[in-house]
Amino acid sequence: MIGLYAVGGSSFGMHESQSRLFENHIGRSADFWALHFDRLKSHFPDQLGDVSEAEFVCAVNRTEPGLVRVEADELTYDLHIMLRVRIEMALMDGSLAVDDVPEAWNTAMREDLGIDVPHDGLGCLQDVHWSSGYIGSFPTYTIGNVTAAQIMARLDETEPSLRDAAKMGDLAPLRARLGAIVWQHGRSKTDAKCWRRSGRMLKTANLISTISAANSPRPQHRAAKAPVDIRAINECGRRITPAPAYSPLPRFSC
Repeated sequence: MIGLYAVGGSSFGMHESQSRLFENHIGRSADFWALHFDRLKSHFPDQLGDVSEAEFVCAVNRTEPGLVRVEADELTYDLHIMLRVRIEMALMDGSLAVDDVPEAWNTAMREDLGIDVPHDGLGCLQDVHWSSGYIGSFPTYTIGNVTAAQIMARLDETEPSLRDAAKMGDLAPLRARLGAIVWQHGRSKTDAKCWRRSGRMLKTANLISTISAANSPRPQHRAAKAPVDIRAINECGRRITPAPAYSPLPRFSC
């Protein structure tokens, strides 16, 4: 089968949707960590010895602007993508020179996320895409986020037993269903045909709902009847995973 047309995915966006589905909709969920937190804690007793399960779930759902795309939370991740897309479009239409990319990047990071970029290694040079010639690939990450949210919402609506099985630690039914509606088709079906299996063409509503829910107070994160808001979630997240202390870009000599 290798080399035949059907081998591969229908698009980078559909590929990304499958990884983001497991990362965000399963891996960030309270149900997932209810099953796995004790095991994680046994492997990292020094780091997590005084951390509760609820606090850890707060940490993995923490929302806070950062410099690095691959470390970003669900809410700010797509702002990182928007920044890259704007720069790519300006490069392509000639309104931005390559030499001016660092300044454009740093200005946008300050305006969009309120962050000052210390050096280009944590700015416009942090990704491998541009140096590899992948111009125009960044939007597929956001397309993947939107697609993942839509697929998961549809499965929750039509096949709630998949979520119930996942709560018990059995991801095989979800894997099998994704295999049936997405994976087995390779490139033989377009994204549009896969989206129709989720009940409609691609829309952002499910992603917005997912992010809104993740940044709303959660009953399991309440203590002594005190409401917990996103600021409290972020505070416990910072206690567990403090912001990294970025060092200056090292200098190399030949």
